[in-house]
Amino acid sequence: METAPRDDAPSPDSPVDARIAPILQALATRSGEEAWAEFLRLYSPLISSVARLFGRNPDQVGEVFLFVCEGLARDGFRRLRRFKPDGPARFSTWLYAVARNACRDRARRRAARPRPLPLSESNGEDAAVSNPGPEDQLALGETERLVARFFQETDAETRRIAFLRFRERARYREIASIMGLPMGTVKFRVHDIRRRLRVFVEDGNACH
Repeated sequence: METAPRDDAPSPDSPVDARIAPILQALATRSGEEAWAEFLRLYSPLISSVARLFGRNPDQVGEVFLFVCEGLARDGFRRLRRFKPDGPARFSTWLYAVARNACRDRARRRAARPRPLPLSESNGEDAAVSNPGPEDQLALGETERLVARFFQETDAETRRIAFLRFRERARYREIASIMGLPMGTVKFRVHDIRRRLRVFVEDGNACH
């Protein structure tokens, strides 16, 4: 079960808001992939801070973080591009509210689902591992850095396929058409990206 958000969560105050206008403009162009990568570099910490209010362990926090990012990237970044840089709101404040509302909607939908009966009675040990400690929080941040580094070091075609599949949520057939590749090749490449990313993150975490 996910935790309810804290009412005393700090308000965001990002010094990088001045950079958001060109990023939002680029999202609607062929440079959208690079703009999205820059957006994540600048604002992943803010999104992560919101995700931590709705997750009880690093796995849940990671799922919430990806959920928010996928929502922001859906339909050609439609939700992000709704922001008006010349409006009265700071972008970081607006983004914080959007992320928090998305997380609340997700939590409400998950709470409404029927829950399966537990296979065994709790022995009281779950509570000790459900609340992330400092080491868990550091591990989550390290995983985010490793994912970013993986895509920085890989080739442009791999980044493009990953962007279309994991951010745009494009179907294999759509990716094949855009990239000019057989659909079987696209399926293999997506599977290979997942495998390589998993190994890269596991090896990186093992070194720390």
